[in-house]
Amino acid sequence: MWCERHRDRSARSAERTGAGGHLVKWVCAVALAAATPGPWETQMARAADVPDRSVDTGFLFVNGHYVAPPYRVSVDEDGVRINGFCVREAPRPPKVRPIPKEDPGDFKWTPDLLARGIGKSGFLPHATLRFRYWEREHGFDEACKRFETYLANQPLVKRTKRGGTGDWGLLYWLKGGEMRGISFSRRRATPPKPPEPPESALVREGSGFHKILAGGGALFFGRGCIAMTKSAVEERLPKIHEIITSAKSVDRKAAQLVARGLLPKRTAANVLATGFRESLALKRRIGDLKRASPPD
Repeated sequence: MWCERHRDRSARSAERTGAGGHLVKWVCAVALAAATPGPWETQMARAADVPDRSVDTGFLFVNGHYVAPPYRVSVDEDGVRINGFCVREAPRPPKVRPIPKEDPGDFKWTPDLLARGIGKSGFLPHATLRFRYWEREHGFDEACKRFETYLANQPLVKRTKRGGTGDWGLLYWLKGGEMRGISFSRRRATPPKPPEPPESALVREGSGFHKILAGGGALFFGRGCIAMTKSAVEERLPKIHEIITSAKSVDRKAAQLVARGLLPKRTAANVLATGFRESLALKRRIGDLKRASPPD
């Protein structure tokens, strides 16, 4: 994943052109929440777990391109960067439509909206907002009664029946015969526990990336992230390099990477096989790995 403002700098870094044990899929989940005030650089400097120094070991591949060391991991308002590449974007707060101050009224069906169907017409988001308006003004139980009547009177709905999940659910059948469902839960008096601030999660991820590279491991970014331990690098990276520099087609390279257990997912293998370009720096490092490893 590329950040536009650093595309040129990142491309130059990639041109200098570098990459178990066990092969591990690095799964990074980031909570969606509004960022807390404060400069990102200051937040990162306070985090003792994120070393503020470059790394001369490890291997980095971004969208199939080898990026040569030294590696520097940083965190800013855009996300986690390694040598300028934005490898993990900062989460953005979800867009939440506020409950309207007045009743939105009946949905205005047109021939075009009827042709789109109930799922693509915009009716369901409208109906959900109307339910929340009724709930705020009249309570949850009354809102459920009104919603059931409202849905039953829609031109595309044949009939309705109580059922489904949540505190209250409703099944409904379209005139074409398809059955669907919708459910609502009561608004809780006690708000849920706030998610972890996004910058804290990013700092933790950046620390993890730094640790992998400092330990001689490898990171493959592109439609996800694959992390490889040092022992996996020593065992498998020369084999990966042999396959992706062969004259085979991209599809055959990707298939072979997965079939031989060198990469865990076909999507990651496709990204590497498609974007890879040979470099003298990587070729020398692969040669060092081969000389350091005992023969099979």
